[in-house]
Amino acid sequence: MSTPNIIFIDTNIFRGVGFNFSAARIDAIKEVAKRSKITLIIPKPVEIEIKRHMHNMASENVAALKAVNSKSFLLKKLNFWHLNIYSGKELVNELYKGLLADYDEFLTLFEVERLDYSELDMTNVMRCWEFHEPPFSVKKPNEFIDAISLSIIQQYQKSIRSRVAIISGDGDLKSACEVSSELVHFENILAFSESHNPDVNRIISIKRALSRSSDITKAIHSTFLKYKFNYEFGWDAHISDLKIDSKHSRLNEFYVLSYSPTGCTAVFSGNISVNFEVSYQDIEIDDIELDCPQLIEKSWGTSVAVSGAITFIMDEKFERVVDLIDLKFDVDEYTLP
Repeated sequence: MSTPNIIFIDTNIFRGVGFNFSAARIDAIKEVAKRSKITLIIPKPVEIEIKRHMHNMASENVAALKAVNSKSFLLKKLNFWHLNIYSGKELVNELYKGLLADYDEFLTLFEVERLDYSELDMTNVMRCWEFHEPPFSVKKPNEFIDAISLSIIQQYQKSIRSRVAIISGDGDLKSACEVSSELVHFENILAFSESHNPDVNRIISIKRALSRSSDITKAIHSTFLKYKFNYEFGWDAHISDLKIDSKHSRLNEFYVLSYSPTGCTAVFSGNISVNFEVSYQDIEIDDIELDCPQLIEKSWGTSVAVSGAITFIMDEKFERVVDLIDLKFDVDEYTLP
């Protein structure tokens, strides 16, 4: 059965990439939208939720700047320091406007259908709440935003008599889709984008080759080490001997965005484990304040969630990776531990 061309993208998908509409995971659906006419349906409560999250994100970033600003008189001397130019509220508004502009640009790729509350079946919503039916559950009894949005989508689906793809990492929405043949669930944008490719066997062959390629894994690990790292041990922390722990690092399943004899593009995600030595001054140990700072030296290990995109060339049968052309991560700065 073909993949629907009418889709709903849950807020958690955008939140998962930090509302970065240039992330490789978002690029996947952009490629589909270039090839096919895709209708994106947006229930009103979801759009409110998306914009609220973007505004909160802008506020949190400005709060972080204020925290730094309060601890450094030197920053206040910089003419170009943002908090010398804008008030906190003005800076939040500037960041929020930037996020809105990116969101609006993303929407231009689709035929957008905004759905208001006229399509809402509140009786069914309350019945689902009463009997703990998805998207409600015993553990999550107050999922009214999801339930209202789902009801609006279901009523819309009935009016157009066409299947709808629900792209969401929410397990309760997945459960709701499982009891409906007209709602098709996808865990993420990448899974939806792959399903839109007509040559499934070719996709499987490429993914198998990627998972077997030690060169690809090594390239991802070595590129990761070249990025900039922030450390939460304090400004005076000294880090040395930073190494990848290959045994505990895992790259999840690759998703293929496009392929041709001249080059293929895929998205990767996973966790990279690192070990390093750290030394820093600490003024308290086990919540007990010391009379003078004490030098702390220790070995440390942590795991970092990563994602990005690779461009590569396959052999003629698309069974083996022969060359890596480009590799980029979704972010270029990581915080350890």
